[in-house]
Amino acid sequence: MLKRKQVQRLKSNIGGSVLTPGDATFHTTGLVSAKSRDEQAHHTAQIVVRPYDAEDVVASLRFAQEVNIGVAVIGGGGHPSKFVEVDDGLLLDMSTLKSIQVNPIDQWAITQTGVTWREFDQVTQAFGLACTGASVPDAGVAGQTLSGGIGWLHRSQGLTCDHVISAELAIADGSLINVSEEENPELLWALKGAGRHFGVVTSIAYQLSSLGPNVLAGYVTYPLDQLGDLAAHHRALSGDFPDVLSTLLIAGRDQKGGRVCQLAMFYAGTPDDGEIWHQNLISFSPPISDTVKAMTYLAWQEHAALGSVSAAARRWHAVDLETFPSGTVELFQSSLADAPTPDCRICVVHLGGALRQRADELCAIGPIRAENRIIVLGDGQTAGEADLCRNWADQVRDSLVHLGGQIADPGFSGDSVPASHLYSNAALERLRSLKASFDPAGLFGPGF
Repeated sequence: MLKRKQVQRLKSNIGGSVLTPGDATFHTTGLVSAKSRDEQAHHTAQIVVRPYDAEDVVASLRFAQEVNIGVAVIGGGGHPSKFVEVDDGLLLDMSTLKSIQVNPIDQWAITQTGVTWREFDQVTQAFGLACTGASVPDAGVAGQTLSGGIGWLHRSQGLTCDHVISAELAIADGSLINVSEEENPELLWALKGAGRHFGVVTSIAYQLSSLGPNVLAGYVTYPLDQLGDLAAHHRALSGDFPDVLSTLLIAGRDQKGGRVCQLAMFYAGTPDDGEIWHQNLISFSPPISDTVKAMTYLAWQEHAALGSVSAAARRWHAVDLETFPSGTVELFQSSLADAPTPDCRICVVHLGGALRQRADELCAIGPIRAENRIIVLGDGQTAGEADLCRNWADQVRDSLVHLGGQIADPGFSGDSVPASHLYSNAALERLRSLKASFDPAGLFGPGF
């Protein structure tokens, strides 16, 4: 355990706040949901730092090494994987770092990593700008960006990490370095998809694009027994989708507990043009309900299509499927019938579009050639449901892999999946070399 003098020494070097178990607000932050390969549990830090600036982050890292304790980081919002592990270590709570700067002329933004996507979008949309962000507004920008990142704009703008121009990174030796194409370009490549293993990112610069303010978006709902018909109709149309059209098929339960399938559609172009696609998508059968309409991008982002980031029990997975092989719809229906909680869902994200034209060599995340990303959401409302949700989600993931799927997106699977399933052999070789150079003692986890 840390001694009082050690804690006082850290406090004297920190402009922000330092919390220990005796502080009234410690346990609201120090208790962090974590997921390892074998279990989902709660890990409690010895000490929590809420930094005032990047220099506080550096001072915290130096302190952790001096007293030989581990470090974990949480950003401005929750994250699907909840892969923070900090037993008896130091937790950096970055939610105090909220600065966002926008250059509307050159269309870029610099944000500190305590910002959520709701906050980021509110500022950038004031200038009619955006980049691919999470479809959950309370998610933090850092977790999404450093693990790749898909959202409503991935078909027109690519992954979130594809928008990164540069970053400021606090590394294990106590340095604060710039990461860009000009400075540490190899680290920039690694941050785009494997970023949490090399240090603490304190700010990120993004290239933005014009968007909105109005888009066409909403949900059409059908009974679950029409899932096969809906999926087949979607597949028949999807080859002609414009890049500004994104869809998400959600199978689960509605607010009244009924088993349904929903098709969420988002059209980033002119709403009148999007209405043509809306009518095409529902032409096979009248839906139970239809909420598709013109609205602002900010209003649509509030819908949180994948649910809240604060579920008490959670296991999420992402599996890429090139097509819908025989048996996929039946697997969805049987799995949902066996789901341990009403909050368990299975979603199909339509990929393609700009993802096929990405410059993959600029990113640790390899080529994305699949047409579909299946997201398995094992959620529960109580911590006691954690084992049930984990086992269910893992079983559905394994069944999808058996059908030819490829495990994808470290932002969903986190440490529950070996790195060899998420990165190519060539990428792993580069990542391991960088890990050995910038974090040889494994301050930020064991790595790859």
